Amino acid sequence: MFDLTSDLEYSHSFLNLLHSLEQGEFAFNNVVLQLHPDAPPIIRENIKLNQENFEFQNTNLDLLWENQPLFKLNWKGPETDQAKSAFEQLIRQREHLVELSSEMIRIFSSEEFGNLSRDDVVLLLAALARSTYSYDNFVRGQLELAKATQKEEQEKQFQELLTRADTDIKAMHSLLDIFKQGEQAGNAFASALFAETVSLAGAFRAQIHDTCQLLAIFDGPFSFTHAGIPEPEAADWHSVNIQAFEAGYWRAYQIGPDEIFEWKQSGINNYAVAGMWRGWGFPANVAAEWIVNEFTPSEASIWANSGISSEEAADYRTRGINSPAEIKE
Repeated sequence: MFDLTSDLEYSHSFLNLLHSLEQGEFAFNNVVLQLHPDAPPIIRENIKLNQENFEFQNTNLDLLWENQPLFKLNWKGPETDQAKSAFEQLIRQREHLVELSSEMIRIFSSEEFGNLSRDDVVLLLAALARSTYSYDNFVRGQLELAKATQKEEQEKQFQELLTRADTDIKAMHSLLDIFKQGEQAGNAFASALFAETVSLAGAFRAQIHDTCQLLAIFDGPFSFTHAGIPEPEAADWHSVNIQAFEAGYWRAYQIGPDEIFEWKQSGINNYAVAGMWRGWGFPANVAAEWIVNEFTPSEASIWANSGISSEEAADYRTRGINSPAEIKE
C-alpha cells in the first residue's frame, strides 16, 4: 500500500488541483478555437503552454508515486525550482479563474439571457468546458489516490462522482454540438445553457478559494486575509462563528454571514447546493421544500413559474404528469 505522508498528501493535493485546472483551461482554449477559428494568437499560445505544463505536472505526479514529494511542509516557502514553478502555475490558474468568474457575473447580471451576443455564448460554452473537464480530472486524481492508499469507501465515492462527471461532459458536448450546427435559436437552447452555467461563477470562485488555501500552506494558520476577505467582513463571519476556510466557500456563491444560517436552518449545509438554488432565484426555505420533494432547480423553476407549489408538483408527478404543460383543464 502507498504510504501517504503529510508531504506526499500536500504535494498530491497541490498537483491534482493544478493539473485539473490546467486541463480545464486547455478545454476552454480548445472550445474558443473551435468556435472562433480567427481567435487571437494568445489562445494558441496558451494551448502550447498548457501542453508544456502537462509534462511538468505529470512528471511530478509520477515522482510522487515513487515517494518523492514536490513539497516539504517544513520549508518556509517553495524552495526548489520545481516547487516555485508549480506555485507560479497555480497562481496563473487563479488569475484566469478570477477573470472568468467576473465575466460570468457580468453575463448573469443581464436581464436578457435569451438574447446574449455570440461572443458571450461562446464564452459560456468555453467556461462550461473548463468547469466540466476540471471536475472530471480532479475526481480522477482523487480516485487514483484512493486506490493507491486502498481506501475502498473513498474509491467507491469517487467512482460514483466520476460517473456524474461523465454525464456533465456529455451535456456540455451536446450544447456545443447544437451551437456548432447553428440550431441555438429559441428558448430551448437558452434554457439548457442557463441550467448548465448559472452556478459557474460560484464554482470558479470556490476553486479560487481552493488555490488560496494551497498557496498559503507555508504562512501559518489559514486566515481571512489568506481567503481575500477584508477585515470588516471578517468580523461579521467571526460573529456567526464561521472560520475563514468555510466562509470562503459560502462567499464564493455570494452568500454572506447574514444569509448563511437561512440555508443551514433550512437543512441545506452544502454551499454549492445553496448557490445553485440561489442562482435560480429560490430563497432558502422554498428551495428546501423542492429538495424534499426531489426536484432539481431547473425542474422546480418550471413548476414554480406556473404558480404550482412543490407539494402540488410532487402530487402531479405521482400521477404521471411531469410538467405544467401536461395538466389538462
